[in-house]
Amino acid sequence: LKRERLGPHDWLSIPVPGGQDWLVVPGLEPETIYQFSVLAQNKLGTGPFSEVVTVNTLVFPISTPEPLVLLTPPRCLTANRTQQGVLLNWILPANHTAPIQHYVMEFRLGERWEVLDDSIPAGETDLLARDLIQEAWYEFRVMAVMDDIISDPSNVVGVSST
Repeated sequence: LKRERLGPHDWLSIPVPGGQDWLVVPGLEPETIYQFSVLAQNKLGTGPFSEVVTVNTLVFPISTPEPLVLLTPPRCLTANRTQQGVLLNWILPANHTAPIQHYVMEFRLGERWEVLDDSIPAGETDLLARDLIQEAWYEFRVMAVMDDIISDPSNVVGVSST
């Protein structure tokens, strides 16, 4: 019901779904004082009303907050040597608020990370690293890209190219 249709001391009942101990009350006006009380009911009957709680709603924000952007890293990166090179596999990020656009695979032989491939399609979860330097220790990590945001790197895996 609209607030205008209620008198200054009228109460409006809103049922709470069974088993739930909270309720979001929709349609409240900004900068308005409201009073709330809870009444418990079950198959045995109705209990007393709780103590009345008085609250004052806040002013609506002038601008809407930026939506939460969430992009977790790809998971469980593994590396396996094959006759053709090193096969890298990973699992999709657990959480992301928009579709993944592509992946970036990096490697390092020493201290500095370098890009192996920065355009791995979003539907792919593996990459074959070819033409590696023989007798070297490689480390790999993968990142997801979504809306020009790059995730944190996955776990790092190491493999010998021997």
